[in-house]
Amino acid sequence: MTATPRNRDQNHDNATMLDAVLLELSINLKAKLTELNNDVVWLNNCYTAAEKMAKTIDNKTIYYPAVYVGKGEYLNLMPDGHLGSYSFFRIHDPEEVEFYARNVNKITAKFDLIIWFNLEKLFPGDTGRNVEHVKERFLKAFRQILTTKGTYIIDEIYKDAKNIFSSYTIQDKDEKFMTQPYGALMIRGKVIYKENC
Repeated sequence: MTATPRNRDQNHDNATMLDAVLLELSINLKAKLTELNNDVVWLNNCYTAAEKMAKTIDNKTIYYPAVYVGKGEYLNLMPDGHLGSYSFFRIHDPEEVEFYARNVNKITAKFDLIIWFNLEKLFPGDTGRNVEHVKERFLKAFRQILTTKGTYIIDEIYKDAKNIFSSYTIQDKDEKFMTQPYGALMIRGKVIYKENC
């Protein structure tokens, strides 16, 4: 069985379990944000679960989020402007299983949805907009999303980019992408879904 591709060309054909829930949520979030913002595309790329990757540069280990894009290749998701506005999920281990003998199990996964954006692109010519305006739109979009693969709960929102990316190595070149006009949000919550029959 082929693994679910974790890139912008994902589809429902081979997604299962948690991947199916995250994929549905990503697709619906992107569509709802576009609809709420007069057909302006707010998220250029929506990725499902990123992995924490490591590489060594000058004898120093660098940690970064990445998604598998096929053929052994991974796409680095640290902010740098090449992806436009984008989002990805970070899943916390372990997932909680509510086990039922001879029945379908219920599974709960804690997640962080990390969103990175350029305010000048989201609100062209409007210098009065800030991260609070973006947070407001995302919460409105989440309230209107209907999912069939599972459900979700939002618990917390983080706005400081250095806190949001604290699990990764923030290099000097990343610093400029963490202050105005750039911004980030992290929505922390849970997804609840049922095991496939």
